[in-house]
Amino acid sequence: MLATNDLIFIHMPKTGGLWVADVLRKAAGGENVPGTNRHIPIGEVPADLVESRKVFGTIRDPWSWYASLWQHLRNGVDGPPLLRALGCGSEDFPSVLRGLTDPSIWGSVPKETRGGWPWPSPRNTGLYTALVEWMYGCPIKVDVLIDTAYLYEGLSSLLGVPISRDRFPPKNTNRDRPATAVGRPEDLYGSGEHRWVEDADGQAAWVMGYDEPFGILLEPILEIHV
Repeated sequence: MLATNDLIFIHMPKTGGLWVADVLRKAAGGENVPGTNRHIPIGEVPADLVESRKVFGTIRDPWSWYASLWQHLRNGVDGPPLLRALGCGSEDFPSVLRGLTDPSIWGSVPKETRGGWPWPSPRNTGLYTALVEWMYGCPIKVDVLIDTAYLYEGLSSLLGVPISRDRFPPKNTNRDRPATAVGRPEDLYGSGEHRWVEDADGQAAWVMGYDEPFGILLEPILEIHV
């Protein structure tokens, strides 16, 4: 977990968090909080830190999130075994997505196969909803969420200084992973895959303001009124 004098950043996987942390370190003096890991959930943040700081995180719609996760897992040594566990032996996107949206599948993946991923206990949702609720609380307990489509605008607003692409170019883009890049996440989906995500994660998506697949929030910053 990373904190500045005024902010605490909660890092949900696959929502641009490595880039956000880099910006906070260089533009706002952000530092890792001793004794915490990268993906610490809001429920484990020390109370004294929350009292004097605004807590924020990053988010994206579930359809794009699953596509990004699949692309991520295709890189490195740990990814293929986890893909096969989720896809019941297959690594293709529809098979893996079926596993990610079915808690009886993703919840049963052995911990040693997860590669350090912070999966909470399974219930009747997709992994996206489970991680959102685990990282940010249910109901949401962070103060602000920034859509990954608005990272520059959102951080500029939070920090009160302009965050430019020249100084902070995007990280983990398709150009960084040409062998496994997904050109358009939409192209991975058929009507059946759309429905799997809608059934598993549509409620969480709607609550945050994602009214349609691959949508973005209407504003760079989503203020949460706890």
